[in-house]
Amino acid sequence: MQKHRSVEEDKGHLMYSFYIACFSVLLLWGIRALEVGLESKFYWLGIYPRTLKGLFGLIGSGLVHKDIFHLASNSLPLFMGVFMTIYYYRKIAMEVFLWIYFSCNLWVWVLARPAYHIGISGFIYGILSFLFFSGIFRRNRRLMTVSLIIVFMYGSMIWGVLPIKDGVSWESHAAGAIVGLILAFYFRRVGKLKMTHEENPLHYWTNTNDSSITPIVFHYSIDEKKIDISNNEEENLTL
Repeated sequence: MQKHRSVEEDKGHLMYSFYIACFSVLLLWGIRALEVGLESKFYWLGIYPRTLKGLFGLIGSGLVHKDIFHLASNSLPLFMGVFMTIYYYRKIAMEVFLWIYFSCNLWVWVLARPAYHIGISGFIYGILSFLFFSGIFRRNRRLMTVSLIIVFMYGSMIWGVLPIKDGVSWESHAAGAIVGLILAFYFRRVGKLKMTHEENPLHYWTNTNDSSITPIVFHYSIDEKKIDISNNEEENLTL
């Protein structure tokens, strides 16, 4: 009976993780649809460092994207990152999300170049960093294996934190990666693996901790001087 109840609870949490991940992606697409419907550009919701108007970006920067292709490239990694974090780190997931999102944006506002920084990829870098370093700090074989898989599949993301491509907000990527590392260390003792019952031959685990997938995505920056609402979007925004 206890085992059956645990399985049912796990299924419920699986669906909860799925719904939250879907909502995260659909919210961004809804904002993009509104932007297109109004024939407007919401770049002003991005972070413009060290200005009062740029403070809007502490909340809004991750909600707007350069174009559909930018948003599409971020949608799958965002879905999987949110889903995996909530499912495997159920007790601290929301706290981790909030710390990554707002800390990353604050660092960008304080330190980044004077341009509008938009997109959710800084947040994605934070999730990936958190999940990767959590596997190392917790010294769990299963989680360390996941960390090695992340390195193998997404190791090239490291280039995204370097200033080697014009128009890409490497500051957001770097800030996300650093915040994720700090949070992984801070929460390293939270949610340790443990068995629920000795008699369980399947060794059912609770508070299982993690796995993640997040591909290469780019966080764009926009030079305010190049913005002209009347012109074609591709002429105004740079990658």
